[in-house]
Amino acid sequence: MSCALIKHQGCVDRIRCTKLNNTDVAASWSELGGHQEEGFGMDWSSIAPGFLVTGDCRRNLHIWRPAEGGKWNVNQMPLIGHTDSVEDIQLSPNEESVLASCSVDKSIRIWDIRAPPSKACMLSNDRAHESDVNIINWNRKEPFIVRSKFNAT
Repeated sequence: MSCALIKHQGCVDRIRCTKLNNTDVAASWSELGGHQEEGFGMDWSSIAPGFLVTGDCRRNLHIWRPAEGGKWNVNQMPLIGHTDSVEDIQLSPNEESVLASCSVDKSIRIWDIRAPPSKACMLSNDRAHESDVNIINWNRKEPFIVRSKFNAT
């Protein structure tokens, strides 16, 4: 095992790693990041190299794609649907344009990003739980079933 120390400004809320062109790439969530507020939701696609989705405490989900020269293109039009902090995001393991998200607003949403941001939410359960929904994951054996975990009060 090897270790590398990397300077990071601000608090680290979450880290996600992937391989991009045979290079290990890490994304970190910080209150000083590309969003206007900190957040926790973040996932790399396992089938579309370099495709990243992030969600913040202002309910916004943004799509990131690699650009020339190590830069990133970020869609400034957020996906519209959640009414509170996005806690977790999971890109589909089977469909390149589909993702699931969960939120403090007690909802679970399934998105298809081929649609315009205001219409990308294809399925929602606005009362998935009686309290915050903090974690979401695709069932690896049944690809169209999503599992979530909530914060019990």
